[in-house]
Amino acid sequence: MAVLTLLLAILSSFFITINSTWLMGKSTINNFTKARSSLDIMTLDYQLGIFRPDVPAFVNGSNTFYTLRQSSSTVGDSPRSLICYQIESSTTNSVLQRAANTVATIPFTQTTIPAATNFLNMVNGVLKMQLTFVTPTGTTSTNYATGDLAVGIDLAIVDDATLSVLVSSGKLATLSADPAFTVASGQSPYQIWQANFSHTTGAANPINYANYPGNIKHGVQFFERYVPLP
Repeated sequence: MAVLTLLLAILSSFFITINSTWLMGKSTINNFTKARSSLDIMTLDYQLGIFRPDVPAFVNGSNTFYTLRQSSSTVGDSPRSLICYQIESSTTNSVLQRAANTVATIPFTQTTIPAATNFLNMVNGVLKMQLTFVTPTGTTSTNYATGDLAVGIDLAIVDDATLSVLVSSGKLATLSADPAFTVASGQSPYQIWQANFSHTTGAANPINYANYPGNIKHGVQFFERYVPLP
């Protein structure tokens, strides 16, 4: 009986480890799938973007700009559109949305940019989206200026299983507003988020995991991609 009990304890520990590893792998795959689909679409939009001194873009911190890309696959549709990305947060989800509004002509010499409409949901569980612009001198800024060389896209994404736990516990909005996501001008969102969620020494706003249910430490992941601007 003693030997059998020992064997059962060993097997139980083994299966717990296997199950934990499988869940972590499933979470990672889910988040990477979300990140790749989002970043690939955004990359194409930026690569076809119109970034000139006489064409407004990213006004007042918005992720809104004009592109030489059809807003739909309809034959004869205008090869120009107003693109906008935003995160729509609620108590039940945090969704990355994209709007592609057809425009007949590009509004040259304007300093304002119209509000986008007809948003479509892209990816569930996107908690944060932040842009960083690379200046001609190699520095970074959260404000766009004509002549910037590239745009950095930072996303904080939570996998579907963890998202469901956060929603059922009413903690989704709390996590989205957590100080751990605070990034000052000139800082890398990806590095700051990683430091705060990993409790790295010197982290300005380390997250308190005791405030949240489940294992969000492995459910929330961060992604970053830099796209050269045309």
